[in-house]
Amino acid sequence: MSTSSMNMREPWWSAAKMLWVEKHVTLTFHIEDGRQLDDKSASGSLGIEDLNLFLQRRGFQLSPYLSDVAPDNGQEASEAQQNQATTIALNEWLSHSSCHCRFKTPDGSGITVVGFFTVDDIKAEYPMQDMLAAGYDQSYARQVVNLINHNLEELRQNLGLPLVAAAPNWVGGAAPVDCIIHGGPALPPLPLPASDSDGQHTGAWDTTLPDLKDSPIATKNGKGVTVFVLDTMPELPNDADATTNVIIEAAQRAGGNNKLLQTVAEQMNREQSPFIKFSYQPLCFLLQENAENQMVVGRDLNGKQYAFGMPDHGLFVTGIVRELAPEADIEYIRVLNDFGAGDCYTLINTLEWIHGRISRIDPRTGQQGDLFNKPVVINLSLVMTPSDENLFTYWHASSGNAYGQNTLSMAYDLATLRAPLQRAIQRLSECGAVIVAAAGNDSNTPELAGRIGPRYPAAFPEVLAVGAVDRDGEAARYSNYPKLPAQRNGITTYGGGIPTQRDIKRDEVDALIGLYSSQSYPAFEGKNPPTPEYPAPNTNGWAYWSGTSFATPIVSAVAARVLEHIQPMNLPARHVAAEVMWALTTPEGQQETLGSSLSVQPELGVSLLRAEQVHPGQVSPSEPIPVGAVTHN
Repeated sequence: MSTSSMNMREPWWSAAKMLWVEKHVTLTFHIEDGRQLDDKSASGSLGIEDLNLFLQRRGFQLSPYLSDVAPDNGQEASEAQQNQATTIALNEWLSHSSCHCRFKTPDGSGITVVGFFTVDDIKAEYPMQDMLAAGYDQSYARQVVNLINHNLEELRQNLGLPLVAAAPNWVGGAAPVDCIIHGGPALPPLPLPASDSDGQHTGAWDTTLPDLKDSPIATKNGKGVTVFVLDTMPELPNDADATTNVIIEAAQRAGGNNKLLQTVAEQMNREQSPFIKFSYQPLCFLLQENAENQMVVGRDLNGKQYAFGMPDHGLFVTGIVRELAPEADIEYIRVLNDFGAGDCYTLINTLEWIHGRISRIDPRTGQQGDLFNKPVVINLSLVMTPSDENLFTYWHASSGNAYGQNTLSMAYDLATLRAPLQRAIQRLSECGAVIVAAAGNDSNTPELAGRIGPRYPAAFPEVLAVGAVDRDGEAARYSNYPKLPAQRNGITTYGGGIPTQRDIKRDEVDALIGLYSSQSYPAFEGKNPPTPEYPAPNTNGWAYWSGTSFATPIVSAVAARVLEHIQPMNLPARHVAAEVMWALTTPEGQQETLGSSLSVQPELGVSLLRAEQVHPGQVSPSEPIPVGAVTHN
């Protein structure tokens, strides 16, 4: 759906915050002998019928969730389509791949199964459901998840269920309008002024990495590495024979003013390496832009929640990877809608598909995965699940039963609520995938006055978490901390600042410059009534944008270079991700891999990988001035 056609039926400022999908429950199982699931009808080995009986006696019933997508003609899905999940028998859920994901351990013995279900209330045999819901908790998903997680030991020991955890289907975003989701970029994209396309530069706003100048990876370019970008995507035609699309058309409009966009258009979906494969996968009806309850994310220049279209968010990210790792193969997959919103169901399903490709045997083909034992980076410029700071308020405190818990049990609850996503990421990391994720842009906003910890998935110890600094190397006001105190998985790099209206008028915007295909831009500020979009002042295909979302692909590209560098070491797959994290986040690893230790950003408490980009108004006839050295009159 193009940006210009996106209309929100309700004012964004009246939206309720949405953190999970009501009536969706995600269950995680793990069995040590994966052969038990070779028979697709062997759902009894997971004990799902016994679990359902346990729930039925307490007033709830599970049904398999079979996602459906909106009709291609853009019409609203019928009620039957939306309720298709209820037509599948519970004992058949393992035979439908869209109802669950499977992640085998690297040796193929154990297997993690993530199952997706809907939940309804029924007449309770016991009054527990009525007691739980009385007065303060009308969320079926939360009641069922808590009911399962608080009885895990009983379910495991008495019923023999290989159940790891229950969780809701969390929603998140690139970090009625009915549902505004946490996350989103630090600010809306801003256009470069029209005067910046008049030949003052060579059609490229080059990004340099001074810390790698004399590094062993300075000459590396990501050759042989596959980088997955999971994000938003401009609308592409369904017709495989289509000769044009919005990317090609934007490149044609930009001409010589945007060499990077020309490269992306040239490499789009070609077979020759390096290529950029675009996968505009259909999203479940829940995430469709024409859904009854639109899911949106975003903030304005003042940090206020503000819904706007951002299908170019993923293109911006992809362009950064392409520039800094010019020989890497990029697979760019749509997992977020045009408003930057997504859910765990879609993300975990996409991660399962990647896992199959890097596995010894891809379950979808029965053959060796085409990326088995090959270097892979997964860029996640998105957040999923609420922050630790908010989860207590929106989950525990709201359910009315959290205050009697001690700190240890609260921490355990937090871990179980994120178990499905973490287990998927663990299985990918064990197979050698390096996962890089944005720390998030929630800090110093009207809702949170201070700086908070990293969002998930960046906060998982298996993930390389990325924070953001401004052009002076200071911690960006919006950036979350890129690591938890006990972990060493964080790094920070240039993500831009938050410009003022004066900065914009003077073309002194502190933000990354990257690719933008749309011919219109959202307003800078969220107002009541909303300000309409405005046309791009030129056709150069460049935009300013700030956020940890755009610091993340800088690190992903460097991770691809490191992977190319360590390929001759032939490390076991289970050690690859840890080796890359060690090389980028520790002084010892940096000294050995980069040739010198990086400086530490004092406020964020992690290493600072400097990234510099020449900006408009900073180009002299003789010498470009790097961002880190800019001064203004």
